[in-house]
Amino acid sequence: MNDELIERKGALLKIDAADPDKSTGISADRLATYQKVSGAVLRNNRNAVMKELIAW
Repeated sequence: MNDELIERKGALLKIDAADPDKSTGISADRLATYQKVSGAVLRNNRNAVMKELIAW
């Protein structure tokens, strides 16, 4: 999906809210794994945003 967004020169809308209670009960290892995997998956997307190839 992210690669198609870049290819079509689409736009990205992200709604984010800080809620520290959302991660209650999730192990630190699991959160670290999520951050590592999502960082790798979204690398192309972040590069496209930084190069202004897609709007955000």
